[in-house]
Amino acid sequence: MAAQPREGDFAEDGYWYDVFISYPRGAVGRWVKELFLPSITDCFSGPVFADSFIQPGKKWRSELRTALLHSKVLVPVLCGGFTASDWCMAELGNMLQRERLLGHGSLIVPILHSEVKLPQELGDRQFEDFRQWPRGFDGTHLDPRLLTSLKSFARAIGKVCVRAPAWRSDFPLLPLELSTESSLTPWDAGQSEKGLGRFLRTHRFRPRSKPLDKQLALAGVDPGRGISAMALINPDTLMLGQAKGAMISWNLQTGARLYRADAHRLAITDIAAIPGERKVLSGSVDRTIRVWELDDNLRLVRVLEGHRRGIRRVAVTPDGSTAVSISGDDTVRTWNLREGGELSKPLELADPAYSLAMHPSGDYFLYGSSKGTIRLVRFDCLNEPELLMDHGNSAQRENTVLALDICEDGSRALSGTSDHRIVLWDLRERKILKTFEGHRGIIRTLRFTEDARSIVSGSADMTIRLWDIESGEELASLYPGHSSWVNFIISLGDENRIVSASFDGCIRLWNLSRAFSGPNEGRSHLKRIRGLAAAEDLVVSASFDGRVKVWEVAGGKEIFDLYDAPADETDRFSRGQVIDVAVTPDAGYAVSGHSDGGVRIWNLRYLSAVATGASDFFKPETVLWPPETKRRDVFGVAVSPDGRIIASASEDKIVRVWERVGDQWQGPIRLAGHEEGVNSVAVSEDGSTIVSGADDRNVRIWERLRMRSEVLLPADERTSHHDEVLDVAISPDGNHVLSASKDTSVKLWDLKRKRHIADLRGHGGWVLGVAFHPNGLWAVTASVDRQLKLWNLRTFAEIAHYEVDAPLFSCTMADGGKVIVAGDSAGYMHYWDTGPLLEKLEWTRTV
Repeated sequence: MAAQPREGDFAEDGYWYDVFISYPRGAVGRWVKELFLPSITDCFSGPVFADSFIQPGKKWRSELRTALLHSKVLVPVLCGGFTASDWCMAELGNMLQRERLLGHGSLIVPILHSEVKLPQELGDRQFEDFRQWPRGFDGTHLDPRLLTSLKSFARAIGKVCVRAPAWRSDFPLLPLELSTESSLTPWDAGQSEKGLGRFLRTHRFRPRSKPLDKQLALAGVDPGRGISAMALINPDTLMLGQAKGAMISWNLQTGARLYRADAHRLAITDIAAIPGERKVLSGSVDRTIRVWELDDNLRLVRVLEGHRRGIRRVAVTPDGSTAVSISGDDTVRTWNLREGGELSKPLELADPAYSLAMHPSGDYFLYGSSKGTIRLVRFDCLNEPELLMDHGNSAQRENTVLALDICEDGSRALSGTSDHRIVLWDLRERKILKTFEGHRGIIRTLRFTEDARSIVSGSADMTIRLWDIESGEELASLYPGHSSWVNFIISLGDENRIVSASFDGCIRLWNLSRAFSGPNEGRSHLKRIRGLAAAEDLVVSASFDGRVKVWEVAGGKEIFDLYDAPADETDRFSRGQVIDVAVTPDAGYAVSGHSDGGVRIWNLRYLSAVATGASDFFKPETVLWPPETKRRDVFGVAVSPDGRIIASASEDKIVRVWERVGDQWQGPIRLAGHEEGVNSVAVSEDGSTIVSGADDRNVRIWERLRMRSEVLLPADERTSHHDEVLDVAISPDGNHVLSASKDTSVKLWDLKRKRHIADLRGHGGWVLGVAFHPNGLWAVTASVDRQLKLWNLRTFAEIAHYEVDAPLFSCTMADGGKVIVAGDSAGYMHYWDTGPLLEKLEWTRTV
């Protein structure tokens, strides 16, 4: 007999949350809600559950039980009140049972809030110690040491979540009623002080890219209950289903709510419109399919019953007469929507079905299974499914097909799988046409666009991505995205718009016309522009799309495409990225740093000679530092004005320096001193001094010939900045240094005296780019707050600011300082002519 669904279950085979925070009420609860939880959710991109998200009501116990059941990791906030709370101890005991069941001892990551006698079972765990910040309401939450601990903890949590075992249906349940006795034995924390470890910081996180549109604000959506189903009823009406059984519809033109009904007892898993009628179909974990009439309100017409487990997907034939459903009971059933009841005996499946798509002809449908197979079922022979396609298993694991779509003409199909791939199929030839790789999570939903030339996909990695079918390239990753799984995407048809819905409870409306307005029309790169450098009348750009390009400043015209990164052989879900670029003042040579660990030199004179038909006797490219087997991103590169010295900043904490002697490059010399990854590097005009900025929040000055360094520190500070240093620059005269940081500040330093001069404040987000004007009197900065600012370095005041539509990641001053160029997260380059303004400032200064 098939197991019955448990109350509160929604995803029978998956997680809802990465982290479940367990804490007692009272003062500690305030600390969690006002300090710890906001800080962690800022640093950690995965979905987090805390009991403050539960709506008032009498079912809080079952909500806690369900949330813990579908969470990967438990974070207990350990304090005196924790061990005194029956519920906290029960939550801890429940996760300990899961660890024993799985034989996995890393599902509990405790933090210490205050002195407490801890359960013996946690004696050998690593803890993050927050005891010196037990309150955080008097300004201590701004302490950089606390920020460092919070970020360290968030990154450690991310690492644990990635390694969490697959979800299982036999996980132990938290009891709804608790006994007064606890099975966990307290112990004295003072006896194991030496055992308190600290998590090491893990791989750096970077923001997502490509801002396109805005969130669609719809009244009546409960964010805490997630969106588990979505359908477009007609061009103006959107219908949503929520994890607690509510069904709500809106008018997309006015934003007004039309209907709301408690349609099912448990989560709604799918919704389908019935063509030609004002009716809609809903399937639920409560094992029923319900037909609704859209009158003045939602009116229940019919209940279709027969499945023994929760419904996973429903679909309707184009004529509206027949419905198909798949369920956790491993059957496919067909239903007569006109008269009610089943059309035939259920189709018993050898492999569980998880996805469903109706062919536009209405003659057959497709379903995808947990074994990676896609089968075709014709309505005239329902009990004879044909094996249409087979993804096969990935790394000896089941490769579940969780998403299917068929294009409008019925010739091609899309499938998305648990191995993160999207596959394009020819339905007539029954063969693979193309594979799209780039997502880092299970593909939950995908769609052909209206013109069938592009694909839009949503994943458990919380991103929505756009793909070009002809080239197979990823066009963009939509930003800002969702904070949980992207469960549904619907094309609105008109104006190439889509709507996305997630378990985070948010709906987002996206206009894709910008991304599909033609091949690169109006865009410099396909992804964020992370590096810019200027010389003479040229600008060189480096982008996460893997390209290095050279542009003419005057007309913004692309001159050369220097480099196009090949697919990364060590990581099939990623292409190489170009992270930074530098150029000599005479525009003779450019240097680029790459995510594969490589440093490359480009002979721009050679390329100019080839373009004009002159003889080619220069090498166009020199691989100064080859790609490494162990990938170490090169975050920054710099070149001395005479092209004799090159330096690179790497994720492995090392600054490398090369010197050209004759026609050969000697080195690298390794400069080791930073405690964490180095983000940026700059070289003085004579090549004797190197400046670097790193994740350890320090700016270091290196005397290249003596191989020693010194940290620049403001008065009474232990680090140069309160957060990671993202960019540095040396003034043309070699007397000053600018450093930009995640703490939103830009600092000006006296390089000769090695002291702090002033802070340039005004940005509201990370500052990722900084550059001096050629006269050294002005500077420009770029930030993720979408603003570019021009500064007077004599008065430390802002001269002007410019705002764009997307976060800015890089900037430089070109054409002798008369033009500012900045690159944004969407791949666009922005130009500002500041010549008249700066000429006026220069005249005022001399007078």
